[in-house]
Amino acid sequence: MSCTLSIENVDSLTSGDPVTMVLNEHGLSIGRAAHADWTLPDPKNFISSLHCDIDFVDGSYVLTDRSTNGTFINGGNQRLTAPHRLNHGDLLKIGSYEVRVSLTGAAAVAGSAGGGAFGASSGGGLDWLTAAGAAQP
Repeated sequence: MSCTLSIENVDSLTSGDPVTMVLNEHGLSIGRAAHADWTLPDPKNFISSLHCDIDFVDGSYVLTDRSTNGTFINGGNQRLTAPHRLNHGDLLKIGSYEVRVSLTGAAAVAGSAGGGAFGASSGGGLDWLTAAGAAQP
């Protein structure tokens, strides 16, 4: 099962990070800080240092907003107030970035049943994380 996150509205990031990340049954932190797993530059500081987390929990990818200004899903104008199970095709709004979610394998089947609030969240490290197109260890 994998989750591909692709920024749709920019071609490159000034941080040097890739615009596409692939998660293989693990999560990551997203924010403007250099120590986030995926650093999204934001000179206006709309994106928090550690803006949100995506965790792999019980066979699903779960987004948890940790920000001051909010993370938005599928064009909604209400920020997330609880963990959200990601679905194939979801569009995340993080600051000015539009990030498309693509799920493959069993996660895509489980996700097609519908997203919404979800339970516990767990952390992850960088050993499992790859940029799209990068060689897997």
